[in-house]
Amino acid sequence: MNPLPGSRILLKCIPVLFGAGMFFSCVNDPKEVDRIARIDEMPQETMEEVTLIYSDSGQTRAILETPLINKFYSPKEKMEFPNGLKLTFFKPGQQKESVLTSNYGLLDQANRSLLVRSNVVFINFMRGDTMNTEVLNWNQDSAKVFTDKLVVVHGRDGIFTCRQGLKAGEAFDWYEFNGVAGKYNYQNEE
Repeated sequence: MNPLPGSRILLKCIPVLFGAGMFFSCVNDPKEVDRIARIDEMPQETMEEVTLIYSDSGQTRAILETPLINKFYSPKEKMEFPNGLKLTFFKPGQQKESVLTSNYGLLDQANRSLLVRSNVVFINFMRGDTMNTEVLNWNQDSAKVFTDKLVVVHGRDGIFTCRQGLKAGEAFDWYEFNGVAGKYNYQNEE
């Protein structure tokens, strides 16, 4: 039986069309190329719904809660909290002293420092003070927090605004402004 006259040509064209289709369908997505090129910037570990407990001599000093941690080991060890964090500080006897929240955090484990930014709120329950800022640093060795950015503190004694930042105890139990302006409730004792 004799095949149809055009079928031989069609059979020869199919592999050519298939090869041409493969050639033209190979397109590199620029986003995918960037992702692969930055593979060394990817976290070595990712953890979800994490609670870390910091203790000293069997006493809980702080509890860190976060929905996501990206852990990096190279070039230096650090933990990133891209979806924010909540850090609760405790007094001896396990009494909750203060809470720090932010939308982003970065813990430099070698320097024992934590940088938090974006909607930073620090509440001290003992003093009744609330601090708002956009960037705050915590140095674990000195047990202090500090910033050089705008800070607003709402307290029992008034509302204080400081454009040049502050330094404070790690539990926000004391603070010192770098320059201050605001409303203060002052009572004359005369």
